[in-house]
Amino acid sequence: MFRGLNCLQLRERQGASLTGREVELKFRCEARDLDAVLAAAPGEGLQTRDLVSTYFDTPDGALSGRHMSLRLRESAGGAVVQTFKSGQGLTRQELEWPAPQGLDLGHPNLRAVLKAPLRKAMAEAFTVAIRRRQRTFDYKDARIELALDEGEARRGDQRRAICEVELELKSGSSAALFDLAGELTQVAPLRLSFLGKASQGQLLVQQAPSISRDTDLALTRDTSPGDAFQVLARRAFVDLTLHAEAYSETGHGRALHSLRVSTRRLKSYLATFRRLQDETAASAVRKHLNWLLQVSAEARNLDVFAETYLHPDPSGFLAQAVKAASASVHARTRAALASGRLRQLLLDLAAWVETEAWQGRSDQASVALKQRLRPFARRVLNQSLKRLARHAKDLRALDPEARHLVRLKSKRLRYVLEAFIPLFASGHATRYLTTLRAIQSDLGDLNDAAVAVHLVQGLNPGDGEALALQRVATRIAALEAGLARTNRRLRRFLAQTPPWST
Repeated sequence: MFRGLNCLQLRERQGASLTGREVELKFRCEARDLDAVLAAAPGEGLQTRDLVSTYFDTPDGALSGRHMSLRLRESAGGAVVQTFKSGQGLTRQELEWPAPQGLDLGHPNLRAVLKAPLRKAMAEAFTVAIRRRQRTFDYKDARIELALDEGEARRGDQRRAICEVELELKSGSSAALFDLAGELTQVAPLRLSFLGKASQGQLLVQQAPSISRDTDLALTRDTSPGDAFQVLARRAFVDLTLHAEAYSETGHGRALHSLRVSTRRLKSYLATFRRLQDETAASAVRKHLNWLLQVSAEARNLDVFAETYLHPDPSGFLAQAVKAASASVHARTRAALASGRLRQLLLDLAAWVETEAWQGRSDQASVALKQRLRPFARRVLNQSLKRLARHAKDLRALDPEARHLVRLKSKRLRYVLEAFIPLFASGHATRYLTTLRAIQSDLGDLNDAAVAVHLVQGLNPGDGEALALQRVATRIAALEAGLARTNRRLRRFLAQTPPWST
């Protein structure tokens, strides 16, 4: 992978700082729904343009892997514009300039964000041709641009249809943007999407393009708890949306697992920052997230079972039963994620995170919102550690349900610490987090084995049931034999001084 991306180190003196775009909502839909959206949207008149964009990247996808894109866009009138974009979610950053001579890799704007080795490796990746119907209008207290895009991405003889509705806030309240989105989703099954044209074109290049990646969330001691919550919640929500879209499209178990991780992480942020929030709105969000975990649980359990127990005999009675059950369960899960409930969930979450709807109005919330982040983080980390310690008895003496509870408490502490570790960065903090992850992993393996017993009984694998139960029992025995080591690790972990205390 190429190095040399320095988008977070721009200098004004270089004359090319990335500019923040207005908030925009992008929805995927079917072509048959575009006219209904247009009829329901405010305003009059319409501008229609044919646009052809050529996207560039390195052979190993250095830009797409970092959620960046470089394109040349030509309109029917012949004007050519070069654009560099960076970011995921509802807001992105971009640089744009005229390019009458075609791709200009030496332009000062591009040199400001991409170093020479990366620029020299750029090659044409794919093209996107669309017809755009567009209008701008006033709605409530906002100025909004509506764009309806229909066309396709092309790479050689490969094609991928593109159909999108985009709402971009030009000025005014973001709440008005979400209100309008809510109205339009009542007339057509629009689905919020962060898989833009660049990402959809990249699907022609890579079978499994980068969906999300770890990034520095830039939390500092001067960050307020309110700003920290919005940064963390926005990141988890974007990941959740991307993984839901990836799973709906591909059915891959890895995408489903990532969807569940993002959902649990967002739930942990709700709990961590609970004092700051409006409880009624937060309760509605928790119900959404609990539903998402519920409808995806059975498919995930079957995936884990298959990965753990089917390798010795991939074609026997047990494997056939698991394959049949998995196909049925994944079909139901994907149907649930194609439902109106998920579409509403995503739009509700976006509005809740991006507007002030999440903020509490109580005196307690007002005080918490004004605190400094480091003392706030210390307090919630101590609370989470105490909850873990309260349940972390001798693991060898606990039943599976009690051990599962210890696992959940360790996972909650892990998510909170991962969020706040930039505030306490040190070798001790890294080692502490590594130990916590290992404890959670050991307990997770035990919980998966306990779930496997019930799963086998529900599979009805015929002659394979006895063999399956034997394999599960053998694994449980091996895992329980290692409990002494996990227990010692947990005792040492709880006895040491946590990294946020220094």
